[in-house]
Formats: sequence, C-alpha cells, structure tokens
Amino acid sequence: RYRWMRLRNPQSNRIPPNIRAREVDFAKQLPKTQRKVSTWSRRGPSNVGGRTRAVAYDASDPSGETILAAGVSGGMWRTTDGGESWARTFEPGQRPSVTTVVQDTSEGKTDVWYAGTGELIGNSASGIGGALYKGNGIFKSTDGGRSWRKLPSTDSNPVQFESPFDFVYRVRIDPSNTAQDEVYAATYNNIFRSVDGGESWTSVLTGSPTNPRQASAYTDVTVTSTGVVYATLGGRGEQCGIFRSPDGRNWTEITPSGWPGGGACSGDFFRTVLDVNPSNESEVWFIAYAPGYGPTASDGSPFNHVMWRYDAASNTWENFSEYLPQRGTSTHFESQTGYDLHVEVHPGAPNTVYAGGVNLWQITVDGSPENAATWIGGYDPQGGLYSPSSGDSQHPDQHAIDFHPRNSSVMLTGSDGGVHQTSNNRVSQDEGVTYTSLNNGYFTTQFYHVCMNADSDDPTIMGGMQDNGTWYTQSTDPQEPWVRQQGADGGECEISEAQAQRGTFRYASAQGGIVVQYPDGTGTRQRAAYPEQATGQLFIHPFEVDPADPAVMYYPAGDTLYRNRRMETEPADPSRWNGLPEAAPDGYRITALTASRTRDPHVLYYGATDADGDAQPEVPRLYRLDDATTGFAPVDVTGPNFPAGAFPSDIAVDPANSDRVLVAFSNYGVPSLFYSSDGGQTWTNVEGNLGGPDGPSVRAVSILPQPGIDQTLFYAATSVGLYSTDTLSENSTWQRESPSGMGNVVVNDVETRPTDGQVLAGTHANGVYSSDVPVPVRVAEYETSVQESNRSVMVSWKIPGAVSPVLELQHLYRNEPFDDRGSLQQPDLRTYRYEADSLPPGPHTFRLVQSEGETTRTLRTSDVVIPTEGAYDLTKPAPNPFQRRTSVRLTVRERQHVRALLYNTLGQRVAVLYDESLPANRPVDLRVSGDDIASGSYFIHVEGETFSDTRQVMLVE
Repeated sequence: RYRWMRLRNPQSNRIPPNIRAREVDFAKQLPKTQRKVSTWSRRGPSNVGGRTRAVAYDASDPSGETILAAGVSGGMWRTTDGGESWARTFEPGQRPSVTTVVQDTSEGKTDVWYAGTGELIGNSASGIGGALYKGNGIFKSTDGGRSWRKLPSTDSNPVQFESPFDFVYRVRIDPSNTAQDEVYAATYNNIFRSVDGGESWTSVLTGSPTNPRQASAYTDVTVTSTGVVYATLGGRGEQCGIFRSPDGRNWTEITPSGWPGGGACSGDFFRTVLDVNPSNESEVWFIAYAPGYGPTASDGSPFNHVMWRYDAASNTWENFSEYLPQRGTSTHFESQTGYDLHVEVHPGAPNTVYAGGVNLWQITVDGSPENAATWIGGYDPQGGLYSPSSGDSQHPDQHAIDFHPRNSSVMLTGSDGGVHQTSNNRVSQDEGVTYTSLNNGYFTTQFYHVCMNADSDDPTIMGGMQDNGTWYTQSTDPQEPWVRQQGADGGECEISEAQAQRGTFRYASAQGGIVVQYPDGTGTRQRAAYPEQATGQLFIHPFEVDPADPAVMYYPAGDTLYRNRRMETEPADPSRWNGLPEAAPDGYRITALTASRTRDPHVLYYGATDADGDAQPEVPRLYRLDDATTGFAPVDVTGPNFPAGAFPSDIAVDPANSDRVLVAFSNYGVPSLFYSSDGGQTWTNVEGNLGGPDGPSVRAVSILPQPGIDQTLFYAATSVGLYSTDTLSENSTWQRESPSGMGNVVVNDVETRPTDGQVLAGTHANGVYSSDVPVPVRVAEYETSVQESNRSVMVSWKIPGAVSPVLELQHLYRNEPFDDRGSLQQPDLRTYRYEADSLPPGPHTFRLVQSEGETTRTLRTSDVVIPTEGAYDLTKPAPNPFQRRTSVRLTVRERQHVRALLYNTLGQRVAVLYDESLPANRPVDLRVSGDDIASGSYFIHVEGETFSDTRQVMLVE
C-alpha cells in the first residue's frame, strides 16, 4: 500500500505497466554529468547482503571457492575465494533484477552460464498494482560468469509488456543432449526450449494457448540428467497443473487427483516449485502455495501450502503436506503468497527435503510427520526473532540453495540477507545448523534512507535497509564491516549533536514509524522516541530532528503533527508530545517534512496527500510553519500547479536561505519537482528533462549551497539513478551522477552536508555511495598592489571562519597560459600574502583558485599593469643567435607612433617589423624571420616619438 501510494499515476490510479523498462530506456537519453567533482566512492556495507534469489557453486572448481550470486536489484556477482571478496559482473546499465542462474555442467561447457531476470512479485524496488520489476530476458556468459551479454532472442519492447521473457522464473539445461545446447526457460505463461544455446526459442508449453489475457503467471521447470523435463503452470491460465515430457516436445499432464483445485485454473493454484531427487531421478518433489488447501493449521484455518512427491517409475503420487511444520505464528511454514518459496532434495539423502519459505526447514520423510521438520534458518524458532549478531545466524525469507559440487554437507543459501554457507546441513535438532556469512563485499543491500551528522567532525553514516534493519559505519573503507544499530525493516534515520550534554544522538526507525533514540550513539542505551498515542503511520515513516535545535523533534501521524521539545531528556513521555490535530485536511496524511537550518526565520515545511484512490484525487498540500520550535500556526503554501493526488516524497530547504525550497512528488505520470525562492508564495515546475510519460519516480531531493562561488547544486534521487543540476528553471537540465558506479539503479535517498560538501546516496540495490563536493572558500579583503620600484605585485586576502583550505595563486601574462605562483597553506593564519617580483612591463592577471581532486574553482581575479621604468622597455633578442625566428619585446610608457626596421651590415633596410601607434604599457613582440634572408648579422632599429634604440641579432645556418 505504501509503495502504491508513492508510485501510482493518480489519473489512472495504477502504476504504469512496465514502467521499469520504459524509464530505463528513457534514462539512456539523459546527459551524464560534466561537472568535475571528486569521484563517487562506494561506502558499503560490505558485510550486509541484500535480497538474493540465485546462488550457485561453479562445478568446474572442486574447491567450491568460485561462487555466483545475484541480488534481485543488485545484479550478478562472482567470487573466486569462497566469499572473502566479490566482483560485480553485470555492467551498470544492465538490468539487475536477476531471479535465476544456472551453469552448463556438460563436459567442455562449464564456462557457459545463463541468468534470467524479472521478478513478478515481492520487489521493494518497484511496487504493486503494475510496477513489476520487469527484467530484460536472459543473459549468457561464456567466460565462467565474468561477463554477460543479453540474448537478443529474449529481448522485449521496453514500452509495453509483450514478451514472456520479461519475467523468468527458472533456466535449466539438458545435460544429456551433447550434440546440441539444449536450454529450458520457465517464464511468464510459457515453458520455452532452445537447442542453440538461447539464440532462438520455441514455446513448448503454455498456460494460455488461445487467450493471452488468461495467462499462467507462475511457472517452473527442471530437467533430469537423462533429459526428462518437468514443468508447472499456475495462476489463471487456460491450462494449469504439473506436466512431464520425455523429450521437451511432447507433454503429458500428470497433476494428481487431490491436488489443489484439481489442476483447474481457478486462481487457487498459484506458484508451484519443484526439484528432482538426485539420488533417484524417478522422484520429483513439489511444493505449492495454494490458498485454502493443505492441512489445517493450529488455529483451525487452512494451511495454504501443500507438498507432494511424484514417482515416475510407478506413476504414483504421495501427499506429504502434513510434514510441513505447523508451529507458532513466526515459525510455521509460510511463503508470503509464494514470494519466498523453493524446494531442494539433498544429493546424499533421498528422504531429506529442504523447504524454503520465510524460514528454511530440513524435512525428513521416512518417519512420522510430527517430528519430521527441523528449523535450520530464518527467524529464531523460540523467540521468533532474527538476530544477525550471533555468528551462526542466517536470515529470513529464503529464495535459493545450492549444494557443494564435491561435498553435499556444504550448502549455500540465498535469502533477503544475502549469501550464507553452512558445512553441516544435516542436523536432528532446531538451531543445529551453523552458518558463515559470505557477504564480504557483496554490495547488494537495498536502502530506504541514509543519514549523517550535520557536524562533519562525526564520520558516522547510517542507513535503514529493506528487511535488514539499520546499520552504521565510521570508516571510509567500503570493506570495513558496518555495525548493526537495530533490526526489522530499517527506515528514516537521523544523527545529531546533543545540546544539553556532550555526545551524539542517533535515531533509527523500523516499519510503521517505530523510532528509537540511542543517546550515546552506540546502541548500549536506547529509548523510544515517538508519540505512542499516534496512529496512521506509513510503512516507511518520516520524522525530523530539528537541525537548528536538536532537542526538538517533529513526528507526523495521519493528519496530525506532533512536536517534542524535550528529546534529550524525555523522548517517550506522552505529555511531552504536543499535537496539532488538524495540521492537514481531514483524510490527508502527512508524508514528508523538513526544517530549516537557519534560525531567523526558522521554518518547518511539511507535505500531505489524500492518496486514497478516489476517482477525483485532491491536490496535495504543502504547509509552512514559522517559528517551528514554538509556533503552531501553519500557513498553506500549496502551489496552484501541484499535481492532484500526488505523493510528496521529500522536501529540501536551502541551508543558506529558508525561503528556497524544493519539493518532490514520487508518482509516475505527474510533474515531479517544484521550486520556490520566496517561501512558497510562487512555485516553478523544475523537473525539466526528467519529465514525460516515461520519466522516473523522484524519491528524494537535497540542496547543497556553495557560497564561495555563488552557486548551488541540486540533487534528485530517482528510480533510475541520481541526478544533479546547478540551475533550476522550467527547462532544467538534470545530469546523471556516477553513471559507471551507481548506474541506473533505484536511488531512494540523497543527503548533503554543506560544512564539507559530502553527498550520500542510498541505493535500493547496491548499498551506499558518497562523494565530496569541495566547498568553495569565502574570501575577504582580497587586494592587489603594485610596487613600481622593483616591478613587483603584492596579492593578499583573508579567510574568515575556521577552515584551512589549500589555495593556489595563478598568474597570466599577455596570452600565455596561466602559470602557478605556488600553493599557499597557513592553517593557523587567516591572512594570506604572496609577492611576485621583477615582473615584465604590461598587463598581468592574478587569480586565486581552490583545487581539490579534478575540481578547480576561481575564487577571486585581479588585473594589474606593470609600467616601464623609463620612456620605453626593449628586451634583448631571444634566441640570439637564431636559426629560424627571433624577437624583441617593446613596451612604451606613453602612447606614441613606433617604427621598427631591420637592417643588414651594409645599412640596407631588409624589413619593416612595426609601423603604427603603440598603446601605453601594451607589450608588442617585434619578430624577425630567417626564411627570406641570408645568414649573417642584422640590426633591429626601434624609434618612437620619445626614444630610439637598436639591438643586434645573428642568423646562423
């Protein structure tokens, strides 16, 4: 519901179909940033993996050290050292929604891999109601997974859904067909077969042969070592059930009597997964999510899941549904409507089945069902909690497992917590299996929010992640492990310096707006920090610690705005939370809020929406609350051009001026960015080139002023990367940041810090990135003076404040390039001086620059003129003697007519070098060419109205 509110097009009340593919294609046309700032750096977390649907050992490596894994929004990754380190093998522009990976284990073909993309349900990077995280077909590697190319035969039109390869559930290979590269793909509504390694495909089984509107949304496929193929079709297709083929072309339905819905396509038969018993390939196991079916749960309701085994040798079925665990609410078998569901048979134990849902279970079927299931991963079976602090913990929400190619007791798991490995997957009691995390540089975490302290002396950055809690780091090394602050789904977070006491306060939140304060910043103490009487919170809920007064916190709930002015002493005291009950119209919900850093005026802006799906959506409201820490009289500053029904996703206030405010609306199909420079009295649509029917969803915005050069940078975090601009207007040109790093993944949050220019980007795919935009220095009392006696220039300036920048004074004479006059750094003195001696006559330019990395900013510029000492200045010839060219430079104190002639030793005039009026203090080069004269001595005679002089030159061969 939260994602739908944020993303839907309010006019159609739907999330645009296939918008992921359309916006990625749209983003390809957007410009990449040309701004030379410090490069973007990955910040981690290296030790917290993101949602992973595919894991596999490389069978060609007997040690099991080479592993491939894929985050569903983080792309393909590969390790060759058993998970000690990882390398991303998908390019930034390749769509990262990988759902399945398989290796061709045939002799001589082990370098061949296939990866299918596209997740129909469950992806937090998109949403519900149409915002499916559509893939882009199947990718193939022929170099052991080091690089990948998309198979053109599986490509699709990015504008509309027209290819079953938009959603690939499984890719499997027939190892028995050594003459051909036979591959199977279970896709939306189809089972496809290829005999040329994926270059072409034939649909061999479909859920809707005649009516594409009655599709089988859920499919699966597997192949035995002898080439027998099994497949499942589920959903509302024309045909559903379980099918078998001896050759991949001729199919027989084998759905058993008593199967949910009897194999009918009524919608009761949803996702079914399957696996062949490696010890006895006549046996095939099936687990299905089937609402209303299965054994009766402990509360008397249907269990909604079934587990069956088929024996091809006898063509018989056996129902093992009662072997699925039926325990407490957090540890019974649950797959979240089939979102996390898989089944695998142990290679060395034919009666041991691994069933994955929210938790991972080892099920032994050679005894009674009462004690058949052993808990081996996910939520703790006793307390129902997940605790990654223990060394043997795994993570809830299971998606894949793979067994070691040489030792079947060793097993990989892929879950919402990344990749884990166990060396003892056979146990007889709960919690007996121990795991090692392989998330060492496997950067696949999905962030909702990131934060940092406004005080740049605090190196902490923190962020809330999908299903992985809130973690932090104080290191710039991306390989340094992050530290867990708290669990659950991590949401909004804040870090601030205490005002009434020494120390740092951290605020972390979980889904539903549960905010916890950590007074000492370490997590050893914690206090609830939200109004317990509040109702109507969002899934990922906003709150704001006042940057100008960190003892104050603002917390919205529904149409009420709460404020607590005693956060440093009594954060949870209900009496300290004063509510403004009608801060927004009835039926609206406050979705975003931001306070200014300035105290005069001190302003809180907040936005609200009615996003309830009405046929006639209302305009979202924006309010300005002056004297935010004490006032409670908000003023409606809603723009007349705000899009009806839109969701205010974020608000950014210029740290230097609280009247400058940027508002983002995250819905598709609406104008997404509006800017006001007068506190909300007038608004300008500034989405510029980010707009259009295929434009991205804008999730967050931030403003970074650079007062030293009178420039401001604006950032927009979107569903297809991070963008920036330094000019806001109706025609704003937004440029993509870090195209080769972040690429086009979903960026959920962006934060900037004006004190040192740090920018944080929280991706919902590959962790956190940061960049340092050099903060221009404020320069005061910049002066330039000329000393004619020694033809010198004194340049001086002051740097107010407590900064110690590295500055450089550069010098330009005539049209020559700037030369460096030296780097100046005096950390203890705020007054800088530089003296340039014995400069030649004429105009000179000095400029003061600040350089950091590739970025150079001009802070101040001055022009001076060095006069001649007498009536004129004539330099010596250079070079002399010469072979092709020589010259002398003439400067006169007063403007006058000048003639310069070249004579030979006989007194004959050879050339006229100059014959015109020469301005005062404007040097001119009198050039002699040796192209048309013979070798020997010559004389340059220069004569003006107030002087005459001669220089001898020698031309040599």
